[in-house]
Amino acid sequence: MIYFPPMRIVKNVKTVFRYTGTNHLVLPIPKNGGSTLAHCFRTREDINNTTLDKLDREERYEIDVFIRNPMDRFIAGIITGFYRQFNESKDRGVLIKCISDWIFIDRHLMPQYFTILKCFDYCPHSVLTFHSYKDIPKVLGTDIHENKTPQIKKDQMLEWLHDHNPNYIENVHELYKTDRIMWDEFLNDSFHFDEIRERFKKEIEFFEQFIVGQGFLDV
Repeated sequence: MIYFPPMRIVKNVKTVFRYTGTNHLVLPIPKNGGSTLAHCFRTREDINNTTLDKLDREERYEIDVFIRNPMDRFIAGIITGFYRQFNESKDRGVLIKCISDWIFIDRHLMPQYFTILKCFDYCPHSVLTFHSYKDIPKVLGTDIHENKTPQIKKDQMLEWLHDHNPNYIENVHELYKTDRIMWDEFLNDSFHFDEIRERFKKEIEFFEQFIVGQGFLDV
C-alpha cells in the first residue's frame, strides 16, 4: 500500500489564473509546464492570478488544464528534487532511498488528479478541458520558457530506482493509475466535474480512505 504522510503540499496548491471579466480559468498543475505558464501570465494583461478559495462555488467555470504523461512527469519531478532539494553535490543514494521509501514527497511528485480533486471542492459545477502540457503555447498564444534545470536521462533514473527497490516502479504505476487514464482518454476533450468523478469512483474511494483520511487534502 502506498502511504502519503499528512503533509501540507496539496493544501497550498490553490493558485488559478483567470481571464479578466470572465469565468474562463487556467488550472496549473505542478510539474506541467509551470515555467511556461508563469512566463505567459507575466506578459499578458488580460489574465490575472487568483486562488481557488476566492471563486464563487455556485458559478460554472470553463477551465483549461494541462496534463502530462505520468511517468515522464514523475521522472521530471524526481530530477527537480535531485537538483533543487538535495543539490547534485549531495549523495544521490540518499535521494533515491527517500523517494523509493516514500519519505521524499513534494508537489512535483503529487498525482495530477489531486489538483483536479482539490479544484472540485471550490467550483463543482465547472467544465474542464484537457490539453497536453506541450500545447500550452498553442492554447495560450505564448512562447515556451525553457527550464534550465540540468537533465538526467529517464532510463538512468529508472535504473537507479530499480536497483534500490525492484518493486518501486510497479508501485508508481499504481499511484498514477488515474493520471494514466486521464492521459489516455481525456486529452483534447471537455468533461463536467460530475463526469470525472463518476469515471473515477473507485479511485476516489482510494484517495478518500488513504489520503484524505490522513489530512492530505485538507483545506
